[in-house]
This record gives sequence, structure tokens and C-alpha cells, in this order.
Amino acid sequence: YPASAVVPDKNADEGRFAFLIHALDLKSYHQFDNSLLAFSETELAELTGRFSDQISPFVAGRTRINSKAGKKAYGEFIAIPRTTDEFIEMPRQQALAELKEAVAMARDRGARIVGLGAFTAVASMGGLYLKNEGVPITTGNSYTVVSAVDAVNTATENLEIDRSQVTAGIVGAAGSIGRGISLLLSETVPRLILIGNPNNQTSSERLHMVAAEIYRYQSALLHQGRPLKEGSMGHLLADCSELPGPDAPMEEFEAFADGEGARCGLIEFSTDLDAVLAQADVVISATSATEKVIHAGNLKTGAIVCDISRPANVSEEVDRARPDVLVIDGGVIEVPGLPSLGWDFGFEEGLAYACMAETMMLALEKHYTHYSLGSSGVNLESILQTRYWAAEHGFKLARFRSFNQPLSDETWERLLTARSSSSFSGL
Repeated sequence: YPASAVVPDKNADEGRFAFLIHALDLKSYHQFDNSLLAFSETELAELTGRFSDQISPFVAGRTRINSKAGKKAYGEFIAIPRTTDEFIEMPRQQALAELKEAVAMARDRGARIVGLGAFTAVASMGGLYLKNEGVPITTGNSYTVVSAVDAVNTATENLEIDRSQVTAGIVGAAGSIGRGISLLLSETVPRLILIGNPNNQTSSERLHMVAAEIYRYQSALLHQGRPLKEGSMGHLLADCSELPGPDAPMEEFEAFADGEGARCGLIEFSTDLDAVLAQADVVISATSATEKVIHAGNLKTGAIVCDISRPANVSEEVDRARPDVLVIDGGVIEVPGLPSLGWDFGFEEGLAYACMAETMMLALEKHYTHYSLGSSGVNLESILQTRYWAAEHGFKLARFRSFNQPLSDETWERLLTARSSSSFSGL
């Protein structure tokens, strides 16, 4: 992969950012050194076991972003020589020490905002454990929310699906990204299934709070007098006299979620994924789980699945066994000007993950403050702000990818054929 010759322009009025990256698994190590393709997975495990504790974070790539608005930002990608499994298995204090070392390197090299990639956000509790390292931190989760909803809306438009008939399931709805997606998606679809982690004792309570937040958001939209799409959740709630006003205390929205909201059937929540997932026409997976939780057998006929989890949550068997199902790799963004990012992580030149794009936007805006941290840091204000910045600077949804590959014309034709067969009833 051609190394980038980009260097910071000390005389230019440009933003500065860094973004932390790591190998998702052993097979991903070749992204940092393609000579490692020569080794088997067993050999890679032995090799990385020898050097992981010996190698410090290093600069894997450099780039310069030129936005549509005429602003510039220079950035570096700082690699930490760890896999996701290593972060999970090591003591939390060790993981944090290695993350802090990478953040310090980014700061000392001139970064004014540092983004957290892949599992680094999970390992640092959504960036909260890195707040005091002398440089602002972002998880990039606000724009990840925007990109996921954009992907789903684009897919339903391309397939000419009437969104007023859609039920959307959000896997990981109790987390910061899943919660944000649930809020934003409630603008365009009438029914949501919020799915939480059965191993988390507070999951049901947190899902209940997300439902209440959605109803409060819908109440605010109704009182603002915005035009409502026919069949949308807001349209269905418009004549509901029991919906509290937007200034009502959250307790009233919680009661509404238990009462009239539950009777309307607009929002359902569950921790039993297999029991409810087959009801969803659209599925968005946003979990921190490292295993495959979505399989060929638990999806509805003709479902659209957007997987923004890294590592991915959708099993590869879906691609083989379910030609009727569209699986999208979520959070893939086209960067303005299609610049090289200086390292190969499997994308075509000029593409980036949404979390990277948010970090770039913050640098372009010189908005050097903590952003999208923890569960409360991803909120309607931050989500709508990144949506505005994306339009201003020219970040947009990339062409669809599926299972780490561009979605081919052949795959699309196979999908359309399967969906038009007599066995597919449609939405």
C-alpha cells in the first residue's frame, strides 16, 4: 500500500486530529504490514504473541482532508498492536495504560482531537476513562448513528419499500449508538423493536428508558409543527391525547410507554433476540459483542440488515443461505475529495468509517472539546450537529458494502430476483 507523503503544514490554518486503530483480529494484521499475509493464523498468533508487549503505538497512516466548505485538517492514524480479543482478555488497567500511551503520542505529535476506533472506545468506557489526558476525545458515535440511519433509509428507497409499513429492530438499543439510532429512526418508521443484552441485569430497565426518550422526542417534533410523513410514528401519535407534552417530566413518558404506548404497539422491547428479530423488516446491529448474534435462521424474509458493529455481528452464513436478505456494512463514509488515508484497512481510497469521519469534522471545525463520550454524550444535539457538519463539509454515505466487499451488481440482481419470487410476500 503506497505510503502517504502528507505532512502537517505548520503555516496553514488547518485542523489537527489523530485516530486510534488496532487489528480487529489476527487476520487483520496485514493491514499494517502486508508481508504478514505470508503467515498462517497459527503462525500469526505465535508471532504477535512475541511482539505485542514489545512494540509501542506507531503512526500507520497520514492524511489531509479538504472539505467542501474550504477548510482543511491534517490527521494521523495511531496503531496499537493489539487485537480485540487481547483487549478483552487483558486487565482493564493494562488496556487503559496502553490506550493512554497512544493518546499521549497523538497529543505530543500535535493532535488537537483524538478519535477512538474499533474496540478502543469500549475498552475506555466510551472514552470516559481518557478524559484527563490533555487532549479532547471523541468516540465518533454521533455520526455513526447518522450514517446507520442514512444507510437504512437509502436501502428502503432503492428497494422501493414503503417505510410506513416497516418494523425496525435495533440490536443493542440500550447502548449509546443503539439508543441514538432508535431516536433518529423514529422519524421515519412507525414501529420499533428495542433489543438488549440478556446478560445485563439492567438491560430491560434501560430499554424502557429509551422507549420513553423516543416518545419525548416525538412529542417535541409534534409540538414544533413539523410536517409528518403519513404512517410515521409521529403521524400515528398525533391524535393520541395521552402523549405528554415535550416539557413534561420523564416519569410521564415512562408511564406512557407502559400504558397507552404499549397498547398502540409502536415500541416493543426485549432481551430475547431470537424471539423478536424475525418480526423486523429492518435490523440494525450496534453492539459491543464480539460473536455473531444474527444468523440466517433468525431473520425475516426480505429483511434489510445494517451491521455497524466491529467486529461484525452478522454471520457469513446469511450471505450464503439468504439471497433475499440485504446485509449492509454500516458506517462507511465517502470523505470529501476522496483522499488516501495512508493505510490499507480494506476500503477503496477515500472511504472511511463514520467514527473516523466525525473526528475529521471536529478537526475541520476546530471544535476541540470532548464529544460523543459515554452514553449521555451521544444525544440528539450531537447527532443532529454531526448531520449538519457532514452536509456542510461534503461527507456522505458511500456505495453499499456487504461483508467487507463492495456490493456487486450480481449480488444486487440476486437480491432483487429472490425478493420478487413467489415465496416473498414483501413488506
